Amino acid sequence: MPHPINHQRRADLLAGVVAYMLEHGVAGLSLRPLAAELGTSPRMLMHYFGSKEDMLVKAFETVRPDIATAVAHIQTTDEFRAAANFVWHEMCTGQVGRHVAVLMQVLSMSSADPIRVALAGYLADVMQIWMASLMAALVRCGLPSAVAEARATIVIASFRGLLLDRQTTHDVERTDAAARELVALATLPVEVP
Repeated sequence: MPHPINHQRRADLLAGVVAYMLEHGVAGLSLRPLAAELGTSPRMLMHYFGSKEDMLVKAFETVRPDIATAVAHIQTTDEFRAAANFVWHEMCTGQVGRHVAVLMQVLSMSSADPIRVALAGYLADVMQIWMASLMAALVRCGLPSAVAEARATIVIASFRGLLLDRQTTHDVERTDAAARELVALATLPVEVP
């Protein structure tokens, strides 16, 4: 008969998985060194999480940035610019920046990688939430829906590209300037012919 799940132990292990993931990344993640660092065994990790992939999905879910809340108050282009520039700064620094760096690592994995496959639903959910949140904010700023959708797509895709650029080149000044310019362009009024 299987042992019942100790929910506190599971939560503690999950916090340890998140810390390990932030320190070591997820590419080539192996259960044996992870379990050793957490003071448990690979078998117990599987007992608590089912599979390595399920464990990683749960770890990512615990550190998902709440973009919807960050942009829910936006009514003007000035508020959008301030919030988007704040989000960019948070994505590049501190704890949120560490989470984003690991997420970027997953996005750069082969689409056939088991970790990327396991996180496909999570990644799709994150992108859908970001799209819906930014699009709604841009509509509240007065942009037509189709334009807001296109500009939200441009902001999200460009932020991902700028993050990859920043991680590769370490050129903070240039990528920050590009992010600010991108945000300013995203809120320009629509020209009516």
